[in-house]
Amino acid sequence: MNMKRIVAALLACACAFSISVTSFAYDRSIIDQVVDSDGEIADTEYDAYAPGSYYYYVIGPSSDYDILTNSDYLRFSMKKKTNGKYIDDAELIEKKFGGNRYVCIQFRVKDNFTEDEYKIEMEAQFRAKKDLVAITSGLSGSFPSFRPATSSDTSTGGSAVLTQLQREKDALNNKTPFSSPATSSERRVNELLQAIIDAENALANAVSGATPSWGSITSLTDAQLDSLLAGLPSQASVNQANQQASQQAAKRKERMDYLNQEISRIETEIRRLETDLSNKRASIPDSAAAQQKVNDLRTELANFKERQSLLAGISTALANYDAAPSEATFNALKAAVQKYHPAQTSMYDGSAITPNMLDAIVYSAPLPPSNLTPATPVTPPGTGSDAFGDLDGSFSVDSDDSLDDGMESVGDDGEADVMMMSATTAVLANANAGTDAARDTAIATIRSAVQSETPALTAMVNDYETNRIPTAQQEINSLQNTIAAAQQAVRDAENALAAYKAGDGAKLEGYRAELAQLQQQDSTVIPGTTLTQEQVRPLVSSVKSARKARLDAINDKQAEIDRLSSVGGSTTPGYLKSGDTYYKNFKFYIGNQQITDDDATFYAGEKGVVIKPVKNEINTVTWENSNGYIASVRFRADSEVNYYCPRLSTAWNNEDYTEYFNNRDAYLYDFVGNPKLPCTSRATLSLYNPYVDDNGRMTVSKNKIYVYEVVDGELIDRSNSFSFGENDDGDSVLTLQTRTLGTYIISDGKANVDKKKPSNNNNNNNSSNNQNNSNKGPTININQNTKPIPNTGR
Repeated sequence: MNMKRIVAALLACACAFSISVTSFAYDRSIIDQVVDSDGEIADTEYDAYAPGSYYYYVIGPSSDYDILTNSDYLRFSMKKKTNGKYIDDAELIEKKFGGNRYVCIQFRVKDNFTEDEYKIEMEAQFRAKKDLVAITSGLSGSFPSFRPATSSDTSTGGSAVLTQLQREKDALNNKTPFSSPATSSERRVNELLQAIIDAENALANAVSGATPSWGSITSLTDAQLDSLLAGLPSQASVNQANQQASQQAAKRKERMDYLNQEISRIETEIRRLETDLSNKRASIPDSAAAQQKVNDLRTELANFKERQSLLAGISTALANYDAAPSEATFNALKAAVQKYHPAQTSMYDGSAITPNMLDAIVYSAPLPPSNLTPATPVTPPGTGSDAFGDLDGSFSVDSDDSLDDGMESVGDDGEADVMMMSATTAVLANANAGTDAARDTAIATIRSAVQSETPALTAMVNDYETNRIPTAQQEINSLQNTIAAAQQAVRDAENALAAYKAGDGAKLEGYRAELAQLQQQDSTVIPGTTLTQEQVRPLVSSVKSARKARLDAINDKQAEIDRLSSVGGSTTPGYLKSGDTYYKNFKFYIGNQQITDDDATFYAGEKGVVIKPVKNEINTVTWENSNGYIASVRFRADSEVNYYCPRLSTAWNNEDYTEYFNNRDAYLYDFVGNPKLPCTSRATLSLYNPYVDDNGRMTVSKNKIYVYEVVDGELIDRSNSFSFGENDDGDSVLTLQTRTLGTYIISDGKANVDKKKPSNNNNNNNSSNNQNNSNKGPTININQNTKPIPNTGR
């Protein structure tokens, strides 16, 4: 719901009613009502008018009803129909209330001192002195106003005003405004109808799109509008829902923040564990190269052992030849040498040494190819070289630091097998040498070579078996331990990753699913404006008010029609001919306010109240004025109690008693009606001493203070009946034991009773010993006092 739309609707309604409501200075609420002198409705509190007061029946504003007070057109009179004896001084007047002047019927309710209530019926009569037409007014009540009649009023047999009122009522009933309003009342009709349209349009615009739909506003009754309004949420519930939504959103955010943190933490930890596992897998050493090194060393060792075996074969063959030199042993020696160095095979072919043994040969020793390489062919002896001189260069040894001295001796000592073969070849190649001598030389060379080669090979084999291969194998073993530790670290990393995935990692998918659900909820909760009762209620009220204004106007029109039709009869309704009378009847009730109390306080002069004591209890009544307490009475009530009037007057009667106290400072205590108290024994009446200043000092001595009582219109000196003293509060009082409250005067000296006796015009003819509750007036006329009210208390 768009808030701007509601604001616009409210403004539209405000504008509509600003033109449809007329501002009146007069108070409509008092029209056709009886009010007191202050303009307050008289019967709102006790439903009865208090005796002893003036009241005013308000007809209407003087501006509309001043013709009623114009004696040229009308003559007013009041007929008292029921209990008229309680009403006095009825007249038609103009009086101001709240700054405005109204035409009123004034009347006074006479004093009575009982608890009874009386119905008053009166008839106001207005006799026409000229032909008049009853008319309506802006603030009319049940009274019509009038204007002088014209020819147009009588030509139709009645009042043109009534005809116009009927047209306006019909327009309101049918909701058909005047196309060209000619009068203010017709314009008023149009304004009322337009106000309804504006209010309904404003409401329709505000609730458009509401769920459920309100439909057509014009077709909805007020009850249906109220029902739809009640179906809307209140602002409090919306605020509560918004607060709950905010709290839920805050909880969702808090939960999403937590889930994001947890997901990030778990994913980060998984990545860390996976990276750690990958690094540990990559850190496992490769043992293939080390194993290949061991294999190569073992191959080399096998080659050395094979040469050692072949060399042993040569030694055996040489020993056999030494033991039994023959062609056979020589051939065996030759075969052993051939096995030792297969490259010499062609030299020893056949059963005897032949010249083809002189062929040049290239020899490759059965040493590891990586360490020893064949040298250039040996130059045979006799060709300008020593038979052994070039043997040192027959083979070269690679610069392999791993070769020890024994290995190096194989090459550096002249390579015994090469020397042997070279010597043999050199000897055999010399054709001029004898066979035996050459053979001996070759055998000697072979023997020397065997003796030199054997320890070198032995040392080499021993070095490989005890040093090189064990060292390489130890490296492999050490590497295997490292590999095992690295593999264990990999397994530990795998286990750690698996354990984490099974623990916190297992929550990851649930966290992701929950986060996605919360994000979906967050995206679907779109804050919007909710239509509330508080927003729409003013618009509904505007519609209802506009409709009510129309219905009120219809009723007002009908009331005006009825009111005006009551004038003149059926033949000429609304027309009051000269000599005819308009009658207006009204009724009301009068009665004193009834109080039951055992401790009551009244203000001096207070009217319209009767009090009923609490039976069998001590009852106290106190009177006061603006200066404080002035009198009190205290008594125990009997079991049968009645109401009595507690009214006390301190106002003087100018005609009867003032001359008796012209030169005196005297104070009047008139208990109006002289009520008899319903007490078991005499009551104690206390009159506060008026001759005490603010400091509590007596201003008149006791022997100069006199107390008089009015009995049958005569002043009786009661000074000896009263006694001076103090009450419980320490106040100076004059007390009297009595069953009846009378009329008393306290004076600072004797009254001038010999000069003039009081008249009996206002005599109540009651003595202090024969007083009763009656409707007779007070002993002293309290309404004609000119002597200032004295300070009769502190």
